[in-house]
This record gives sequence, structure tokens and C-alpha cells, in this order.
Amino acid sequence: MNLNDSICTPDFYKDTGFDVIRCWLKDNCLCSLNQDFFTYLSPFHKPQDITDSQVHSDEFLAAFQRKDPLPLNTIPDISTWISSLEISGFQLNLENFQQLYHVLLISSGVKQFLTKTNFPLWHIHGRNLISSKSAQSEIEKVFDDGFQIKDDASPKLKHLISSLVKTENGIKET
Repeated sequence: MNLNDSICTPDFYKDTGFDVIRCWLKDNCLCSLNQDFFTYLSPFHKPQDITDSQVHSDEFLAAFQRKDPLPLNTIPDISTWISSLEISGFQLNLENFQQLYHVLLISSGVKQFLTKTNFPLWHIHGRNLISSKSAQSEIEKVFDDGFQIKDDASPKLKHLISSLVKTENGIKET
């Protein structure tokens, strides 16, 4: 019997806990596209793929041993609205902006973390990550730390708030 054939049996999946891991990944991911991917996930059985995967994993293991873990948080699921950005006139709601901001922060942090010195392989993949301080700054100009719209988010809003406060003060005085 071919060794590759024997590795990919249902008993092997069960014995190694692969099915448990696959179900956990499917149940705990936030993106519906990943849920579909994890449903049909199977272990690699090509030696070169396993070697490549191991070498990439070694870079993260070395970081863990240096007590320098990857700066990951829960990545928000933006898959439900991201394609809508292509629609002329589409506007993000507050929750969308908050999710986008968190994706930008996480992406920027991971990109900075994946230095060529410590992560020569992952650094190549990290070049595709977004690191836009200007986009983060634009969002920070509009929203405060609690993700409420700032009173001075735009000149027009600032003027309206100022007029409202003057009117309220005028009412209080009478």
C-alpha cells in the first residue's frame, strides 16, 4: 500500500484529531468564505508542501521562543460589505468604519512585525499587507476613541454644533 494513500484515511483524520481541528476552525472563523474553505480542508500529503509549511512555521516558532509573538487580534469580517465600496455613492456606516480601522491597524502591525531579518519567508508575503497611516489618520480625524463622530469631524459639522450650542445657551438665558 502506498504511504500517501494510508495517510489520507478517515481513521488517520480521527486519530490525529484533524477533524476536531477542522470543525473548530470552521466554527470559530468570522468569515463565511473561510467557513466553506475549512469544511473541505484536508491535510497536505505532498512532501514538498509539508516541508515548505514547516519552514514557514519555524519562523513563527522562533518568534514564540524569543517571546515575540505575532501581534494578532480578532480580524473583523468585512467580507459582507467590502465589495460594496465599488458601488458609486456607497457609504460606510459607523460599524463598517470601525471594522475597517481595526483591519488597517492589524495589517499595519503585522506588516511591521514581519521583518526581513526575523521572517525572511513571511516578509515576502507581508509586503502585500496594507499599511496606510494616512487612511488611519483620516478615520481618527472623524471618530474619537469610542468611535463616536467628533464634533469637529468636518467644518460644516463644527459650525452646526457651534450654532446649536449658541442656540441652547440663548434658550437657557431666557
